[in-house]
Amino acid sequence: SLEMGEIDTMDRLIAMRCGLKVEDLYSKEPGLIDSVIARVKEEQKDLANNKNFYFSEDPSVDINKLRAMIREFKQKTHAEYCFVVIDLLTQLKNFMSSKNGSSTATAMEIGMNDLNALAKEENVHILGVVQFNRDSDKGKPTDWDSIQKLKPSLGDVKNSGALAERARVLFSVFRPKYYSDRYLQDDEEAKNKEDIMEITILKNSSGAPGKILRYAFDNLEQGYHSITLKAWNIYNYSNSATIHFIVTGQPSSGDVSFFAYPNPASTNTQLRIELSDTQKLSSAEISIYSYTGTLVTTLHPTINNDSYV
Repeated sequence: SLEMGEIDTMDRLIAMRCGLKVEDLYSKEPGLIDSVIARVKEEQKDLANNKNFYFSEDPSVDINKLRAMIREFKQKTHAEYCFVVIDLLTQLKNFMSSKNGSSTATAMEIGMNDLNALAKEENVHILGVVQFNRDSDKGKPTDWDSIQKLKPSLGDVKNSGALAERARVLFSVFRPKYYSDRYLQDDEEAKNKEDIMEITILKNSSGAPGKILRYAFDNLEQGYHSITLKAWNIYNYSNSATIHFIVTGQPSSGDVSFFAYPNPASTNTQLRIELSDTQKLSSAEISIYSYTGTLVTTLHPTINNDSYV
């Protein structure tokens, strides 16, 4: 993380992995903060034990230092491949310093070329977070349809001439509900809209652009759902993975929470299902599948005090 500090970044990461709101980490409510602290400690322990995870907040990283960090990580983990995420990409020192009086755009173009070479040499994928021009966020929408005009395009990428031209794949992230909650608080139509995040492929060197993945934050229809993700490496070899899940009706009298610690796990993990105090559970069945979708085992755990499994 070249932009945010370690505390802010780890707060967001842990909140996401625990299924919490970031503000819950700073809550002073006695009942809430006790449960939050316990879950955060478990997650911190899990991250500390995850040898395949490495985080750096060094703000002075350049491509040479990045190469050294990748090689050090591979040596420690005995891995031949790793996935690198950089936020914010344009804060790499190579992107910020121009040589011999050249423009910033030229420095970024050279930096992207060097980054592509690094990815090939070290057999890694690099995901860089970049910003959109603030002009794309101008103009106050007056209704739901006008929000669509704020959807980013390839030209809205800041320094797009240098970044987009050299990138192999370029995604944009657009969440209309964010704008409706901000600008259309009194619009009944906007209030009833689903919270959908749209990921659009703006550029794809190995396929067609324009495809849109829509991800619902909430209000998914009840029933069976699946998400399939397909990715290509730098040699154009692809692989895909599918996640299947079932959406059931929301309990009328409380919430159901599911936890697995540690997660991910190598030898064992502890599963826990918690229900609100007003809910009762007479039996439970837990089916465990392998990553290929093969059923490994089915558990019928003992119910404790009718409130958790």
